[in-house]
Amino acid sequence: MSRSPLGLGALGAALLLPRPAAAADGLLARWLAGEAWAAPLDTTLHRFGPWLQAGLILLIGGWLARRARGLVALTLQRSRVDPVLRPALADAVVPLLQLGALFAALARLGLLTDGVLTLLGLLLLALALSLRDTLGQAAAGALLLSQRPFNLGDEITAAGVRGEVDAIGLWSTRLRAANGALSHVPNRALMAAPLHNHSRSGLQRSRLRLPPLPPGDAEAEAALRARLAGALALPSPPALWLVEINEQGDHFELELDASTSELPRLRDLALRAARAPAG
Repeated sequence: MSRSPLGLGALGAALLLPRPAAAADGLLARWLAGEAWAAPLDTTLHRFGPWLQAGLILLIGGWLARRARGLVALTLQRSRVDPVLRPALADAVVPLLQLGALFAALARLGLLTDGVLTLLGLLLLALALSLRDTLGQAAAGALLLSQRPFNLGDEITAAGVRGEVDAIGLWSTRLRAANGALSHVPNRALMAAPLHNHSRSGLQRSRLRLPPLPPGDAEAEAALRARLAGALALPSPPALWLVEINEQGDHFELELDASTSELPRLRDLALRAARAPAG
């Protein structure tokens, strides 16, 4: 019996069409059973799993460090710890936890060996030498916090700057001047220069506005300073602060340091000397 080419083509199509569907069903069954991806996944996890876990440890460690800082700061606010020490203690939690996370990640990678520890020690030593000025500032700040030559709110003069202590940190101390200007004085400068605490000496600072002088008259200003030195029994003429210039003349202020009981008398003497005629 002879068969036409068209009949043979139809028979071949009928025999071949079910096979791709059967092959697809078999591949899907293998994926569902895990035979197609379990082995590659195991190989990938075996090769890169420790690195992924180390990265996860670092991420979780950084997140925990930030959360722990806020928790420690909140706990210290409710405790009797000195308010000056609270920010420094809360900030110290972050690098400690981050360093612990780094060591945990290295241990998970199997890199925490004697050689690696030696290398880390050398790197830390090199970093400390390069940051010796910064670490010196931190050491000076720690000494200030421990010895406490001044407290928040005290009025001090140090390193050529005078003002009220607004904040004390590990690196610098912030002073607020009488005109509201803020000065950040490095702690090493505070430790190296003579420091005078006006609040603990029992003195009170006051500024006295003096009668105006002729504008730009240096001789009148020098004569006024000489009269003030004589009236207040000062070893040298005091400094005057030019605070305003208008049609009436130059307005100066005199800064007085005295006890609360002596301050009214000194203010009266200064005003009398300022109003006295020159010569």
